[in-house]
Amino acid sequence: MGQASCACLHSDGCKLTTPLDQLSFDASIRPSEGVCDIKCSSCDHVVESKAKDAGVPLEAAFRRRRHLTRQAAGHGGDSILKDMESLVTSNGAPLYIMKAFDAQEASNYQRLQEMNDPMVRWTARFTGEVTLGETTDGSRRYMRLANLLAPFDTGPHVMDCKVGIRSFTESEVAKKALRPDLYKRMLELDPNEPTEEERKAEACTKFRWMQFNDRYTHLAELGFRIDGIAHSGPGGEAPKSELKAAHTSEQVARNILKHFLPKSRGPSDTSGDAGIRHARRCVAELVLEELRQMQAAMAASTWVRTHEFVGCSLLFVADGHGPSAGVFLIDFAKLQPLPPGVEIDHRSPWIPGNHEDGLFVGIAGLVKCWTDVLKLLPEA
Repeated sequence: MGQASCACLHSDGCKLTTPLDQLSFDASIRPSEGVCDIKCSSCDHVVESKAKDAGVPLEAAFRRRRHLTRQAAGHGGDSILKDMESLVTSNGAPLYIMKAFDAQEASNYQRLQEMNDPMVRWTARFTGEVTLGETTDGSRRYMRLANLLAPFDTGPHVMDCKVGIRSFTESEVAKKALRPDLYKRMLELDPNEPTEEERKAEACTKFRWMQFNDRYTHLAELGFRIDGIAHSGPGGEAPKSELKAAHTSEQVARNILKHFLPKSRGPSDTSGDAGIRHARRCVAELVLEELRQMQAAMAASTWVRTHEFVGCSLLFVADGHGPSAGVFLIDFAKLQPLPPGVEIDHRSPWIPGNHEDGLFVGIAGLVKCWTDVLKLLPEA
């Protein structure tokens, strides 16, 4: 990851020449002074010092500061936390986050990095396991991952987009346990959907719910589904009802225009409406180019060729005022190596047992969607 310098963080300008992923940082709480220090273990200088929140026990305040401030979908509570022991950027963002440990997901990250596959460029760097004893449910294991939002300005716009034609694994098809909670969710979305058998039981299987939801949200048709958008505007996020109501590529593109692209320029920018239009177009062009390059890398990737991609998402990030943007592949808990002798093309329709996932359908659909975004944007 290159060489690190603490000159921007240490008042005396001491230098570090250790790669960032090999540095370690120590957190210490000083209750009597109401301060939490983050110290660089290589030079013992304070990298970050946080005062206690008024009226809040210090340990609780420290834990609260770990929670992410910008999330587009899912991963609530203590499931993803800031790594407060990692070096912070100039805007205060930690270089690493911690995600609740999943053995399958950790294995997938390790396998990808060992293969030195082209797809490494679009994924977070995995640096190992961390155990915390300060979560709301006690001690918990985490995966330490590079913070994909760290290079962006404070308050970036974030969009979580499920990719592929199904969100369930082959093994979930066979599970017959009935779920009253999922039946209720199905009924709320479409009162005519449950079968007579499901109505009598007032329950359905998880597979039945997921297959229905994939069809209802048009994941099965489009190959992608926007699950959430967090932004810096009023309300802070796109209404889920608007996202679910988008059934075509153009409708999704309009949601992206409305909720994801920058809405204003920075306070020091004097370019007015022309500057905003330019920033929005720059973000859209950057995202489209990233998607096309990712599409080409996937076609050449041994990792992609030998795995079944289910439950994965693309994370879209853009500076709140533009013009920087990025696209990343995340969420590998359901990603599985293909069984011996099985080959898939990531495009064919899924039937039970064939392991097709529609990954390439989703990427092609997103390329079309972002092409629609550019068509809808006025010229800068």
